[in-house]
Amino acid sequence: MASNGFTVGQRVRVVEQPGVVRFIGEIHVAAGVWLGIELDEAIGKNDGSVTGQGKTVEYFRCEPLHGMFVRTTGKVFPMDEGAA
Repeated sequence: MASNGFTVGQRVRVVEQPGVVRFIGEIHVAAGVWLGIELDEAIGKNDGSVTGQGKTVEYFRCEPLHGMFVRTTGKVFPMDEGAA
């Protein structure tokens, strides 16, 4: 699935941190399309799951504190091929 030019498996930078797109779609706690990012470093907010509205939903799986969800515009940018 692609959204705003992003694809699952794509290397990106989020707030200057490298990671990989692991999920593209809607999440149960907020409207709109979101990117689930697995960050290289443990500076995220989750493990690919979101808790809210009385339930926890796993959208992708990663190590604790390596996951982050962001909108498809704004803070996320594609990385050049070969960039670390």
